[in-house]
Amino acid sequence: MPNELTLEDLPILRSPNVYIRDEATVLQKINKIIKDGANKLQLVTDFDLTLTKQHENGVPILSSFGIFRKCKQLPDFYKAETKIMYQKYRAIEIDPNIPLDEKVKAMNDWNMSSHKMLQGIPFDKKEIDEVTDRYGHSLRDRTKELFTKLNALGVPILVFSAGLGDVVRALLKHQEVYMDNVNVISNFFKIQWQYVGRF
Repeated sequence: MPNELTLEDLPILRSPNVYIRDEATVLQKINKIIKDGANKLQLVTDFDLTLTKQHENGVPILSSFGIFRKCKQLPDFYKAETKIMYQKYRAIEIDPNIPLDEKVKAMNDWNMSSHKMLQGIPFDKKEIDEVTDRYGHSLRDRTKELFTKLNALGVPILVFSAGLGDVVRALLKHQEVYMDNVNVISNFFKIQWQYVGRF
């Protein structure tokens, strides 16, 4: 292919925090993306700690569930229990010595237990927007610039998250990057309203 890019054309890939195992393959993929054009491109990304930062000046960034736990409507027992579960299961999640099948089972147990605790708790979803406005400032630098360019080119963006989709969507809207080309694939609340009154 004529005029193929080299690593010298992409100085950001020479940054001290960028590690490339196979430079030839990386360059081949970059040049194929350029050659095929935007109409064959699609961006697929995770949300927590991928689109969002890991920390801000040394302070850990809240995950989508972490932002949700800031809701004042949630009862104290839920906040206390989910904190205990986080300490237990997060250690399993990040331990490189635990086999994958054990991790998958533990993560499933964590999610199912958390979700079961929420059942029956009255909740107004409007508060998600409020807590996201307060705590949802964690997107990585230049995310808006990237999403705006991809939207202008008509490139679809799929945001996958094992977190809480309602918070993910609210944060993307708050940061003005929830555009027509963005789809969120995640876990969303199903609120069942129950009327209790006199007959």
